[in-house]
Amino acid sequence: QTLSYMLDYRLWKLNPSGFHLFNILLHILNVILVYIILSRITKDGIVAFMVSILFAIHPVNTEVVTYISGRSDALCALFVLLGILAYLKYNTSNRRLFYLLTLFLFILAVLSKEIALVFPFAIILYDIFLKKINRYQLKNYFPFFVIMFFYVYLRSGVVDFSNAASFFAKFNFIPKVDIGQRLLNFIASLFQYLNMIVLPCDLHMERFIFIRGIFEFPVIA
Repeated sequence: QTLSYMLDYRLWKLNPSGFHLFNILLHILNVILVYIILSRITKDGIVAFMVSILFAIHPVNTEVVTYISGRSDALCALFVLLGILAYLKYNTSNRRLFYLLTLFLFILAVLSKEIALVFPFAIILYDIFLKKINRYQLKNYFPFFVIMFFYVYLRSGVVDFSNAASFFAKFNFIPKVDIGQRLLNFIASLFQYLNMIVLPCDLHMERFIFIRGIFEFPVIA
């Protein structure tokens, strides 16, 4: 994300129109990738077209495209979708080059936004769907989890985020919460995001959920 801002600044200086243009082009590219991937998986161009159009215009993507700092989501999606496409090519051609490309794109996706850590589970589900799981296939998953745990180690142990956390806490932007609180908030967020996909109302740039106990409705839902 930071590298993309450096490129923007080199091209546009501080003109925000250039930064917005980059986000729009990223979103268009992601829409095209969604269409290509679904066309190959479903073998149905109409279904792929309808889903990609829905992805293109769905209001829930507004902040990703219009909010310059939301670019991390679009970049992450770009590398995840390219990674899935490379993995599909690997499955059909069995060429190691596409497998290595998938690993590389996974790293770029994680460095864009850590939600990309779900990528290995996505390809496992894809293989389960196609009933391609075997001993040889299990070996292919291992490097993805090595990358995942190495990133988690860097994120939690090596890179120091304490100064940033203290800065935000000082201005009451983000209250300090323990790991249990974060887990409850995460579970509740799943329900909220599902609701936003089905009924995208009352959208805004940032949203925070703070759950006090496991028996609150969003957690149970």
